[in-house]
Amino acid sequence: MSLLRQGWASGTLGSAKSGLAAPALNLRVGPQDATAWLQAESYEITEPLNQRNQMTCTLMLPAASTFRPSIGQDLALMNLGALLFSGSIESFDESVLDEKLTNRRVLRLQGVDWNQVLDRRLAAQAYTGVSCGSIVSDLITKYLDDDGISAGHIDAGQTVPQISFNYNTIADCITQLATISGYSWNVDYYKRLHFFDRTYQVSPYTITSTNATFRQIKGTYSRDQYRNSQIIQGGTAVTASQLERTQGDGVRTAFQTAYPIDQQPFVMRNTTSTVGNGQSIAGQQQGVTAQWYWTRGSMGLNQGSTEVVLTSTEYLAVIYKGQYPLFTLLDSAAGIADRKAVEGGGGRYESVVNDGAVDTADLAFTEATALLNKYGSIKQDVQFVTTQTPVAVGDLLTINVPEVGVVDNFLVTEVRTKNYRLADRELSVSATNGQFRGDFTEFFRLLSRGNNPAPAFNAAAAVNQPVTLTDQVAFVDPLTAATSGGTGGNFWGPALVGRNEWST
Repeated sequence: MSLLRQGWASGTLGSAKSGLAAPALNLRVGPQDATAWLQAESYEITEPLNQRNQMTCTLMLPAASTFRPSIGQDLALMNLGALLFSGSIESFDESVLDEKLTNRRVLRLQGVDWNQVLDRRLAAQAYTGVSCGSIVSDLITKYLDDDGISAGHIDAGQTVPQISFNYNTIADCITQLATISGYSWNVDYYKRLHFFDRTYQVSPYTITSTNATFRQIKGTYSRDQYRNSQIIQGGTAVTASQLERTQGDGVRTAFQTAYPIDQQPFVMRNTTSTVGNGQSIAGQQQGVTAQWYWTRGSMGLNQGSTEVVLTSTEYLAVIYKGQYPLFTLLDSAAGIADRKAVEGGGGRYESVVNDGAVDTADLAFTEATALLNKYGSIKQDVQFVTTQTPVAVGDLLTINVPEVGVVDNFLVTEVRTKNYRLADRELSVSATNGQFRGDFTEFFRLLSRGNNPAPAFNAAAAVNQPVTLTDQVAFVDPLTAATSGGTGGNFWGPALVGRNEWST
């Protein structure tokens, strides 16, 4: 993704298309200028939000040429000085046009953009009480600086009480932060990472029934991934300090606690039920002589083998912090009522997420809220094709085509670019009227992002009581758009077929 409209002009946001003349393309493969070998109308660029951009193109090399690219070499396509694509070679295949190997060689290149750097770097970091944007900036500094990735536009987003990453990819870390904040992210072709609210990049253009800058428009309503009740089965959380007293019986040397012990406890022994004399304690595997031993994650203490057993007149007091599996339920009362009114029945759509990285009640509540904001509404997606409107991924685009029920502000989530003739590029655009939910590739990637599964629920677990949300999830976007510089010729209008798409 680029937050500039690359390829239409070399200017900034909102530049108009340069014209209908054949584009001045330049292709570089590593240090090699490969423009002369680029097959006409062969390149295609796919730009999805929150994922890798990809480009494919075909090179037709003379049989005498010895050029052969290397995996990982830079790959860049430019038009009039503006980058249409920039990244590196992911794969390529090579063939010839005849069996005698005397004709041209054909190279089919597949490139990925700089988002792929975030898939190959792993983060092991913990943060407390900072904004999601600050975490993104810190991850860039710590892990991406060596690869030339810098901070672009970084919005602050939500402040998280606590979050930790245990060797997760940077892409997964930032995707999780984007989910919490209701944001999107991407790395542009100039290696700048952007983390932004859906209203950050407002398109100066509109799509309407009368401007004839599009064709094949389609609106789709879906309850895909919809939920109005979110359960978070988190990882291991830590209790507040616990004080437990147990009476001896003259026999036992092991004393159980109500929770598995998380940190080294403080132990006392006395002849009354009040606290008393401090006892020495050490980890079971430390090899240190002590009066009592403990093991992290175990429910209890063991007395040293040479110590005098507690009698029935003595008490053992333990002050410790325990562990418990985290479980949080969050309901959207408005969402449940809406589905009940439409569908009848109870109206509940329940979803459970196992996220071992969630280890506090506050973080569980934050994640549950973010997921309900993201998936708690019936979404509408729209697709259309244009050669006239320079749409960029991440745009907030106003579309007003009531003939197919598409009237809203839509976040552009994917743009596929191909040159269907030398004079023009054709854009196939996908957009959504809510937060970006990702396609199935991203959905299943998040399911397997490496978080530890949550422990089984048991009687020792502390359960957060359900909280009811009373606000209906809705998106209201205050739009401030620049004046359009024009859209060039009306290719899909009367000049081509004698009437525009919505004329009668």
